[in-house]
Amino acid sequence: MKHTLASLTVIAAFSFSTNTLAEQQKIEIREPEAATGFQSKEARTAEKYMVVAANPYASKAGQLMLSKGGSAVDAMIATQLVLTLVEPQSSGVGGGAFILHYDKKSNELISFDGRETAPKLAGPDLFLDDTGNAVRWIEAVVGGRSVGVPGILHAFKSA
Repeated sequence: MKHTLASLTVIAAFSFSTNTLAEQQKIEIREPEAATGFQSKEARTAEKYMVVAANPYASKAGQLMLSKGGSAVDAMIATQLVLTLVEPQSSGVGGGAFILHYDKKSNELISFDGRETAPKLAGPDLFLDDTGNAVRWIEAVVGGRSVGVPGILHAFKSA
């Protein structure tokens, strides 16, 4: 009887502790943004230039810029500005980018860092609550707390 009571006590203590552990180990899992689909396309080539973007309106804006005498950088900026309108959740002036530009005359590949940065007053406790624990996922991503300082406009200017 002593062994049975001791066994029941151990089992009860273990089941309470595993529930506590399970509660501590719960993490909030979010699904990624729904895919817009994949379409297989035939490979294309071009003699003079090619503008490629996730949306045909954006590609057309870049092509129009080039047809009016603009540079590759002008076309890139026009393309990106239209992407801001047609897919703001994925691309646009509210975010950041890395730009690679090949200058044929100098045979140089130049990179521009236009990534987002943290706001000036953001500190290591930005995503902690008053007790020092991490805030819930929804509190971290909804609202101004999750917004970085856009860097793409700086990259446009630098390019």
